[in-house]
This record gives sequence, structure tokens and C-alpha cells, in this order.
Amino acid sequence: MAPLPLVRVGYGEFPFLSVGVDYFGPLTVKQGRSFQKRYGYVFTCLRIRVTTNLTTDSFIMALLRFIGSRGYPREIFSDNGTNLVGARREIENCLRD
Repeated sequence: MAPLPLVRVGYGEFPFLSVGVDYFGPLTVKQGRSFQKRYGYVFTCLRIRVTTNLTTDSFIMALLRFIGSRGYPREIFSDNGTNLVGARREIENCLRD
């Protein structure tokens, strides 16, 4: 196993300043008489929620819900999924403006 990044094991840090995020699925959910796909996302292995799709907008909404309950993270670690890369660009553009 590779060593953890230093920001993940810092002493005296507040929780959730550095978080990891990933998606999983699809999950098949019955709604009424039809079946629909849903996807799960995990923040820091402590928060698991369901989202309707894998779009950038869906991830940004999930991130805003996370921030609303846990505060702003200083760093977010993720893979290079297109939705996560797109969200990074959107957030960087907002911060630049």
C-alpha cells in the first residue's frame, strides 16, 4: 500500500479539510412501475449518498450538500472522471471571476 499524502495524516487539523471523492454504480432503483439508474458517491468513506446521474452538475450539487454539512474542504482528491474534471474547471472559473 502506498503511503498516505501528508495532508491526510496531519496532526492538529480539523476534520474534512482534505477529502476524497468517488462514484460507484449504476444501481437499479424501482420508482413506481419503472426502473431507473442511480449512482452513489462517497466522500471520505464517511458520507455515502445517491445521485441521479454522473454529470458535472450532479457532482457540483453533491459537493455543495457536503460543504453545507461539513464545511469547505481545503483539498479534494479524486480520479480523473470526466464529471469530476469538469467540476474542477467550473469551480476554477467561478473562483477566477
